[in-house]
Amino acid sequence: AVICASGDADAAALASEVGIPLISLPTDGRLKSMQVTMPKNKPQPDAVARQRPETSDMALLIYTSGTTGQPKGIIYDHTHLMHGVYFFGTHCEMDSKSIGLLKSPYFWAIIEWEMFPTLTLGAKLVVASANGHKSPEYMTNLIKQEKIDTLMITPQVMDLVLDIHEAQRGAKPLHTLKHIVTVGE
Repeated sequence: AVICASGDADAAALASEVGIPLISLPTDGRLKSMQVTMPKNKPQPDAVARQRPETSDMALLIYTSGTTGQPKGIIYDHTHLMHGVYFFGTHCEMDSKSIGLLKSPYFWAIIEWEMFPTLTLGAKLVVASANGHKSPEYMTNLIKQEKIDTLMITPQVMDLVLDIHEAQRGAKPLHTLKHIVTVGE
């Protein structure tokens, strides 16, 4: 599938040309506005053969500050992307019953582990609002509402989410979490 921000005409054209599904993620944060468009026509066999990537071909371009503090682009090939997908999915025991949270912007490094393991292992992916990752209250409530069981988060944000959890002690907003992976900072 081609995954893009809603309204990306180039991504839609590519998905249509190759004959694969298009997943349009909402830019306004409304979960109900995510769209999946299935291909209308099956691609010609020779068109698919020309489009099939090699394992060393670029799969994803992300941005990270790494240890330098300066943003830079990093290219993942298919081999490295799938290695991360397999590692995270195995480590967090993800399967078709798992529910992951995509809270980070799609161009930051963490998306490798927030989105792809969930999608490739048949789990449910909940997409947070565009600025949801900036609100600990929103994230805590979304985890409870959507029954998120796998979460990747920075330690600083986790501390803020735990503060909200403590304040809502009777509601137990984080009780569905089985795997919390802290990264970054």
